[in-house]
Amino acid sequence: MRLYDYLFFKIYKILIPFDDQPRFYVILLLCWLLLFNFVSISMYFDIRLFDVVFSSRLMAIFSTLASLGLHLLYFDTAKTKYIVNEEFNEESNTSSIVGYILSILFILLSIWIFFNYSIDAIEMTWKR
Repeated sequence: MRLYDYLFFKIYKILIPFDDQPRFYVILLLCWLLLFNFVSISMYFDIRLFDVVFSSRLMAIFSTLASLGLHLLYFDTAKTKYIVNEEFNEESNTSSIVGYILSILFILLSIWIFFNYSIDAIEMTWKR
């Protein structure tokens, strides 16, 4: 979970110039990335769990809300303050820049893989 906390920290730092408290936006982005990666991995390995979870639009909405709820519970206010103010503030400038680059690459790669390889399968599942 430390890697997930670090990703939260980096996205938080990227969004802070646009909003004073971007906690909810970071959680929303992580929620969507988790779902995108879950779908992409299940499609790649041809796992039939995908057919159950995303069998209808209602189940897709429910899965999204459940993931959002779990993220909100994990990144509660105290945990967010700890991550942002204490946990990763002592990294060097080089590590910080590498962390920003890898975080942005992870986000872009997750979105690219999802929309290039998984979205067609979702549409076919919903048409059945």
